[in-house]
Amino acid sequence: GLFELQPPAFIRNRLTNADTGKGFAGAFVSGLLAGVIASPCVGPVLVGVLAYIAQTQNSALGFALLFTFAMGFGMLFIALGTFSQFANRLPRSGGWMNKVKYLLALVLFGMSFYYAWPLVKKAIPQSAQTQVKKGVQWTKFDPKIVEQAKIDGKPVIIDFFADWCVACVEMDQFTFSQKSVSDQSKEFVMLKIDATTPFDELNDWQQKYKVYGLPTMIFINAKGEVREDLTLTGFEEAPEFLERMKKALR
Repeated sequence: GLFELQPPAFIRNRLTNADTGKGFAGAFVSGLLAGVIASPCVGPVLVGVLAYIAQTQNSALGFALLFTFAMGFGMLFIALGTFSQFANRLPRSGGWMNKVKYLLALVLFGMSFYYAWPLVKKAIPQSAQTQVKKGVQWTKFDPKIVEQAKIDGKPVIIDFFADWCVACVEMDQFTFSQKSVSDQSKEFVMLKIDATTPFDELNDWQQKYKVYGLPTMIFINAKGEVREDLTLTGFEEAPEFLERMKKALR
């Protein structure tokens, strides 16, 4: 409630009272206007869907997800249009809406602090005991190391991560810290690419290994072939990740 950003009143009134006409054309225009009005609410969900589609690069899945999203978005209007008498039973606007708005604002602030915590935690001085690294031992990525691993016949795991990436931190805390995973990692050359701050080679490496989001784990078998079927995007529990590592060794 500190401040509000709203379109000018004449634009809101014109959109609210716009005469879209009848028939399919009118329904189409009405849907477009509804999409503009509702975009602040559905925008974050749509961005998440589009980001997931970009990672999978699956056209059929992208069509299915966006079609389902559109149908779900329009279903409310279909229900209201079909059972218009139930609209009179909906809660009336009033002061309670401001209370709901303040509550949701507090939730959003809480989420912002949640995502900022990895950066804050990194800035907090730690004792010598807490600085001892446990779990998987990583080496800074170098293309020459990948080439040498191919010569030596050793598989490779490349971890694209960033300090601001919550799922990356969770992988370090809950997956790579497990003894079963760290023991299995000794069969691999474990490499990390820190994408916290962009640098010249990062974009080339992301394009080479088809990295579209963080975290992303790339698996390369002992023959030097990228196992795209094993590529991991997002968080995964230790047992599932351990099974993925075993598949890369076959």
